Amino acid sequence: ESSIVKNRCLFEVLKNNSFILTSSTYESRNAIIAYITHRLGEKSNLEGNEEFDKCIQNKVEGFSSTLKKKWLDSNRCLTKFLKKNDNWLDLEFKIPLLKKCEELYEPSTSSGRPCKSFLESSDRSKRRQIKNLREITSSNELICAAKSTLYVEGKRAAADLVSQATEYSPQRAIKIRKLYKNEVKNKYTSYTDDEAVAFIIDTHMTKNAYHKTRLGAKKHGADIYPSYDRVRLAKYRCYPENIIISEISASVPLQNLLDHTIKRLWETLDFDDTIDYAEEYSELKFICKWGCDGSSGHSEYHQSFHNIESDDTEYRSNAITDSSIVLFCIVPLRLTGVIKVSNT
Repeated sequence: ESSIVKNRCLFEVLKNNSFILTSSTYESRNAIIAYITHRLGEKSNLEGNEEFDKCIQNKVEGFSSTLKKKWLDSNRCLTKFLKKNDNWLDLEFKIPLLKKCEELYEPSTSSGRPCKSFLESSDRSKRRQIKNLREITSSNELICAAKSTLYVEGKRAAADLVSQATEYSPQRAIKIRKLYKNEVKNKYTSYTDDEAVAFIIDTHMTKNAYHKTRLGAKKHGADIYPSYDRVRLAKYRCYPENIIISEISASVPLQNLLDHTIKRLWETLDFDDTIDYAEEYSELKFICKWGCDGSSGHSEYHQSFHNIESDDTEYRSNAITDSSIVLFCIVPLRLTGVIKVSNT
């Protein structure tokens, strides 16, 4: 099925043609291909056969790449190269004949279940399909071909990873795999701005404590907390419009409070982005409850209230104090949408 040539023979061809220093150039590869064609002679009709040309070119490119690396590792010293790579030079450079190439590149024409493409096949089927390729090609040649293909396809990052994992010490590949597993294992989900506000409120955290928590997480490789500037802007988005604050009270018009509550619910809840709710619903119904609560016994301060419309000093000092607080609030219960009904 194949004609056998020693690596040493191909090396001698390059050396006799002064191609050692440029073993991976177009001219040097053509010299090797011409020698292989001469060795095959009339064993098969090679002229113009694309399958055979592709087989030979892949084999020669792999050999040239390996030779160049070994030549550079020997500091371009012929004596050192021959001594260091004597075993490699005695290895066989198997030349696939036309029949073997056709088996590699021509699809099966047998009857039965239709064949799947290589990408659609299972791992077991893929191993079976590349069995012949592995038998006639060395691992170095396969690696070189994979890198070249990735570079041609524009996948330079993948090609660099292949180089890092195969051209250096065996520990390099283990380190790359370990880093990838740790990256997947330690994948964090950052807080959104609103989640950070809720976290601060639930834990009664001060601004300084939040800063220290954020810096500590970043120091350990988990940048999950937004900056406090973003938290501050998120807090502002929680305030309704037309807040009225006086010396003795803070209030907001009921309509503004209802509008703001519905708006924040709409922004916070997970709605389907593919639905146009403005077209889907004719109106929204918001159900809530209201109530009040108070507390007393708070600390009283001697600072007087100035904006009280009374000239009676005793009234001013006794009518309003800091000791008691009353709060009115609303609590959202349900938000429903009414679907539009046609006139018919």
